[in-house]
Amino acid sequence: MMTYKFYDTNSLLLKASNLFEDETPFAISSITLNELEGIKTSSHKDAELKYTARKLLHMLDEHPDAYDVMIYRPAYLKPIEEMELEITNDMKILACAIAYD
Repeated sequence: MMTYKFYDTNSLLLKASNLFEDETPFAISSITLNELEGIKTSSHKDAELKYTARKLLHMLDEHPDAYDVMIYRPAYLKPIEEMELEITNDMKILACAIAYD
């Protein structure tokens, strides 16, 4: 079994400065990419966070072979729905991480 890391939006933002230093494969959800796009242009986010999101998206674009993107599918929510949890973007990201193989 291959070891990998699955980053949500916040952990990816925190790891942005050294994301590609560790050679452990990682994956992210398409929801995370959407959230980063929203952050970089949001009028409700501070300038530093917006800059980090822009920088991170640029780095991801420069290293497309260094990570996987798990495309969100509603069917992935079944385990979350069975626990009767509220469906949020965080839960969609978690569902992608659970489904990632």
